[in-house]
Amino acid sequence: MNTAEMPTTQDARIEAAFGQPLAVLYARAQAGTAQHPVDQVLELRSFLAVVEGHASAARERLHQATDPRRGGLYDMPLQDLRFQTDLLEAALGTGRRYGRAVAELLAGLTRDTVPVDRPALYAKAAEPPAPAAEPAAVPETIRGEAVGAGTGRHRR
Repeated sequence: MNTAEMPTTQDARIEAAFGQPLAVLYARAQAGTAQHPVDQVLELRSFLAVVEGHASAARERLHQATDPRRGGLYDMPLQDLRFQTDLLEAALGTGRRYGRAVAELLAGLTRDTVPVDRPALYAKAAEPPAPAAEPAAVPETIRGEAVGAGTGRHRR
């Protein structure tokens, strides 16, 4: 299954942050018209979808193996049971980290970074800045050597 079609725990938060359904965000990303924050969030969401899918599959296998209605408790060999438990634990931990990363990325978005079709924020200047005024004439007595001599200003 395509990760764009897989549900995640962060889907509602992503749609709320960008004000558009995931299908529209993925369509823009596919067309190359999505802004950078959308691409980042969708990439993290794709990783999250894969990890949550693995966690769900491992959880289902554990539930099936430990279901007393299936004929015997712990129908799965102990080594396989440990592996599925470790896999589930790793997937859940990784999923939490990806979920936090998505949440932090969304929290860092400002209204200026949320993709909205609008004109450029800054217009070009109509005319170049005026040149700086020339320095005022400095009296000769300040430029001459007599002013600096004996005034206590010695360069070392």
